[in-house]
Amino acid sequence: MSTFRLFLSFLLSLSTRLSIALPTSSSAFSPLTPRTLYCANAPTVQAGSLFSRALPLPHPPSKRNPAYPYCAQNTRTYIVGTLFAPYLPWTSPASVAVADLLIDAEKFVTHHLQTEGDGLLAGGRFDWPGGHNLMLRAWNANNHQLTERVVQVGGVREGVLGIREKDL
Repeated sequence: MSTFRLFLSFLLSLSTRLSIALPTSSSAFSPLTPRTLYCANAPTVQAGSLFSRALPLPHPPSKRNPAYPYCAQNTRTYIVGTLFAPYLPWTSPASVAVADLLIDAEKFVTHHLQTEGDGLLAGGRFDWPGGHNLMLRAWNANNHQLTERVVQVGGVREGVLGIREKDL
């Protein structure tokens, strides 16, 4: 009889451990669940999918999240921007300095593409110093190689277009 009780206790202990390991529901959140990135300039568009300017832009990038993906028009190219300072309105002096940085970088990259053509960036990174202690920095990510065209289309040009839409 004691052997039977021991065996029954063993079976119950196994089922208890198993029930703890099972998810509570199929829609339960798991930290291992892959998270999809959405474009900050078009929150309904998944980063890496074809982005068209014709799509409506319901609201500007979130002020809470310092890292956001920004999608290039009519391409699958996107960049993930990281802000190292609080969000500022476009009319603030700091925002004007960021606009100047992007416009200067666009001029440089466009001129380089016209004179030298496209190619891989040396060392897999692009650094462009700006005024007011600002730096535009881009580098290879997720096993994708960085080229001048990607810098131009993915980041600089789209940033400048966004700035021009704000009438700076």
